[in-house]
Amino acid sequence: MKYSVDETLKEVTKRRKTIVRDRFRKTARALSAVCMVLFVSVAAVIYNSASVMPVRLRTTSMGAFLLPAGAGGYIIAAVLAFLLGVFFTVLVIKYRDSRHG
Repeated sequence: MKYSVDETLKEVTKRRKTIVRDRFRKTARALSAVCMVLFVSVAAVIYNSASVMPVRLRTTSMGAFLLPAGAGGYIIAAVLAFLLGVFFTVLVIKYRDSRHG
């Protein structure tokens, strides 16, 4: 027998930690990519809708259909705040992971 039971358990535990850490990093990278794609998509939609529409429709086209015309800016601010929150959450998780592991 090449390894003792204690050495085998240490090796298995070390390998498990490595697998969990790699899986977490992969998930964090995927979430970061999705967040950035969503942010760029929202920015592109806002830019295109603001530049293509006539001036009289710009103020009413940014919100949902059931909301008043003045609510569009609040919706955009909410979406951007959500994206910023996701981005900072991913950064904090990555920072915490790099400090502890």
